[in-house]
Amino acid sequence: MPDASAALARHLLDAFPPSRAYAKADLDRLPLPLGHFLSFRLDERVANAAHVGEAWVDAEAPAVRAAADVFRQALADHARIPAAEWEAALTEAVERVVAYLADPVATASAFAFEGPEGTLTAEPLLHRMAAFSPYPYLREIAERFFQRKAVEAMDRAAFERLLRRIDRQMVAGFGPADWLTLLDPLFDLLAPLSPEGLPTPLLQRLFEAKGLGDFARDLEGPETYTQAGLRYALEEAFPELDDEAPAPPEAAPLAVVESEPAAPETEEGVVEASVLEEAPEEPSAAATPEEAMPEEPGPEAPPQDESTSAEEPLWKRLARQQEEAAFAPPPSAPVEEEPLWKQLARQRGDSAEPPPASPTPPTGRRPPPLAQLEARVLGDGAAERRDWFVRALAGGSEVEYRRVLELLDRAASWDEAWPIIARELFRKHGVNIYDEAAVAFTDAVEARFSQRS
Repeated sequence: MPDASAALARHLLDAFPPSRAYAKADLDRLPLPLGHFLSFRLDERVANAAHVGEAWVDAEAPAVRAAADVFRQALADHARIPAAEWEAALTEAVERVVAYLADPVATASAFAFEGPEGTLTAEPLLHRMAAFSPYPYLREIAERFFQRKAVEAMDRAAFERLLRRIDRQMVAGFGPADWLTLLDPLFDLLAPLSPEGLPTPLLQRLFEAKGLGDFARDLEGPETYTQAGLRYALEEAFPELDDEAPAPPEAAPLAVVESEPAAPETEEGVVEASVLEEAPEEPSAAATPEEAMPEEPGPEAPPQDESTSAEEPLWKRLARQQEEAAFAPPPSAPVEEEPLWKQLARQRGDSAEPPPASPTPPTGRRPPPLAQLEARVLGDGAAERRDWFVRALAGGSEVEYRRVLELLDRAASWDEAWPIIARELFRKHGVNIYDEAAVAFTDAVEARFSQRS
C-alpha cells in the first residue's frame, strides 16, 4: 500500500505542482475523497485561526461575536493551502484516504485520536470522522450509538472496537456485486495509475480488515486484480452469495469517476439494531473497550450453535433458513394463515386491495382493515404515508405492502422484525437503505417494538 500511495501522490503532484497556493475551488479538481479531506484540513486551520480565546476579552459579547462571525467568514472565503505546505498536505491526504479505503476502522480511529492519548467525547470523534467521505454508514451508526446509549466518552480501543463491529456486520451479507460497489472508490482513485487493477496486497489488507482472512490469503498469486477478475474470485469463494452468473476473469479498462459512488445497499438499519442491542444499557461515562462493546470472536472462530451465537453473519443465517425450508417435508394440510383473498390476488397478479365482497378467509375471520394493521405496526398516522411506502418500498404493490406488515405484526420482537424488513423489502425490491422512506419505515417499526417492551 505505501507504493500505491506514493505513486498516486507523485502523479497528483505532477498535475498539481507545489508552485502556488491552492484554494478550495482548486481542491474540487482533485478526486472527491482527496478534495474532501483537504477541505476538512483547511477548515480546521481556519477555525483555529479564527478562535477567540483571549481571557481579557468577553468573547460572548454581542459585538465581539458579530465581529468574530464576519472575521471567520472572511477567513473561510480566502483560505488556501500555501505553496510551501502543498506537497506535505497532498501527500498526507493520499496516504490517509488510501489507508481509509482499505481499512476504514483503523484509519478513522487513528485520525480521531491524533494527538494526546486518553478519552474523547462523541462530538470531536464524530467531527474527525467527517474528514473521510466514503463509507458514511460508519459515522452514521456510531452517531446513533452515542445518542441512544448515552455514551459520553470513549478511549481509542473502545472506539475502534465499536467501528470494527459496525463494519464487519455491515458487510456480513455481501455478495460479489456488493463488494465491488464497496470497492468502487478505491478502484476509481487508483485507476489512472493502474489500469490493470488494484494491487493484491491492498486488497488483502481490505478483506483481512473485514474478517475474511481466508479469502485474503486465497488472493495470493496475481500481482493485481481488475474488477472483473475480483468478481470472479468472489463468486468462486462465495457461490452461495452469487448475484449474477460468473464472469470470466479477463482484464477490463477502468474509467476514472470524479464523483462519489452511491453507498452500497446494505441493511444499515439491521446493523445499527444489532450494534445497539449488543451494547450495554447503562454504559459508564467513559466507556472502556469491554464496556463499550462485547467481545467479538475473530474471523477464524469455529462455528457456534445458533442458540448461543449472536455473531452469525446475516447471509449465513438466511442461507441456513432457506436450506432448512428447502428440505422441509411438505405440509400435510393447506396453510391457513394466508387469507383466500390474498391467494387469489397473488394468482391474478392484482395489486389492489380486496373488494368488500371478497370471500371470507378459511380462518373464519376477515383480515383487519389496512389502516388498523398500519397503526399496530407503524404507529398512528401511518395510513397517511401509505402511498409513499407502497411506491418506495413495496414496488408499488399494496398487496405486497400489506403482506410485509402482516409478517411484522406477527413478529414477537425487534430482533425478529428487522430481518423481515431487510429480506422482504430492502433486498427483494432493491431498496436503497439510505432512502428517506426506508429510514422512516424502519424507525417507525423499531419505535413500536420499543413501546411494547
